This record gives sequence, C-alpha cells and structure tokens, in this order.
Amino acid sequence: MLLLTGATGVVGSALLRRLVGEGQQVRCLVRDPRRLGAQRVRVQIALGDLTDPPSFRNALRGVRTVVHLAASIRDQPQGSIEELNGIATWRMVEAAERAGVGRFVFFSTLDASTHHRARFFRAKALAEQAVEEAALESIVFAPSIVYAPGDPWLSLLERLALLAGDAGLRARARSVPADLGRGRGRLRDGRFAIAVSGRRDERQRGRRGQHAL
Repeated sequence: MLLLTGATGVVGSALLRRLVGEGQQVRCLVRDPRRLGAQRVRVQIALGDLTDPPSFRNALRGVRTVVHLAASIRDQPQGSIEELNGIATWRMVEAAERAGVGRFVFFSTLDASTHHRARFFRAKALAEQAVEEAALESIVFAPSIVYAPGDPWLSLLERLALLAGDAGLRARARSVPADLGRGRGRLRDGRFAIAVSGRRDERQRGRRGQHAL
C-alpha cells in the first residue's frame, strides 16, 4: 500500500493517474475526496490533512511507501507556513516510523535552506532534515519549478508577454515541454515514478537520505 499526500495538486494528480493505471494500491490523505475526481473510486480514502496529526496514524496503517507532496506556500487559517511544511512533515515522518513504513519520498524545493530569506524555503529545509534523519529509506526530490499545460502561472506569463509584445516569449510559454500526466518531461517524471514504485537500477538505488535534483 502506498500513501499519497497532495493527490489533488499538479504533481499529485498526474502521479495518481499513473499509479492507478499501473494497478498499484493507493491511499490518499485528503480533506475533500470529491477533489480527486474520477480517481476517488479507484483508491482508498483517508480523511485528514497536514493540520490533523491524528489522521496520519489511520492513514499509515499497512503502508509500505509514503509519497509526501502536500505543502503550502502561504499561511493558512489552520496553520503557518512553518507548521504546514516543516512541523507537519516531521510529525508524518515520526508516524511513518512508528507504523513500520519502508520508504518515504518527499517533494521539497531547490535551494531549500535554513538560512534562506523566504520562510517557505526555510520550512522545506527543516522538513528535509526530518526526512533525511529518519530511520527509514528516504528520497528527497528538489525541483526548481513544477508546471503543466494550463498552469495559471504559465497563462500569466503568456499574458505578460502579450502586453510586452514579445512574440518569442509567447511561443515559449505556449510550448511547455513538461507534462507529468502524459509521459513528456521523461527524465524527471521517470526518476520520480521509479522512486515511488521502487523499480530502480543501481544508479537510483534508494538509501537513507538520498537527495535528487
């Protein structure tokens, strides 16, 4: 059994489709199962979120791999950036250890550091530390940016290019090379899927504290 957090996000929804398509048993930790769309009838549902540590215990029963994608780039009514990214990840790692989880895959961000000016990056750095120091096999992915066709940030970029009259920038914004859901951007997508599924070669052998960019 694989536990997936952040299953309704850009990466999570694409990964969920792939895992379900491969016939893997997936459990999703979500607040609102309706946001999973058609996939909600193909997975197990664990109600909860990053602000509800007791929900981790129920979600982790019988789980061998955790893929922790859920994060927040801003303060929420339920918690701060530090609570939702750093502290919540630390609590989930502890719960995973107690539940006997074998592998913990964490989606961080490039340049995460406790000395970074941005609170989000500092919180991610603390989360990475918790994952890498855990007594279980762990892999930390640190992408620079995640995007997909129809992404609102790319749409904004294209609109700004229109205002600036930059035809080259408009073309680049429309021809986005990465699409995790349809197999494009294969290097990053493939490495992430290998880490999640456990199918890895010698160069990608999971170990405690492995870090991938």
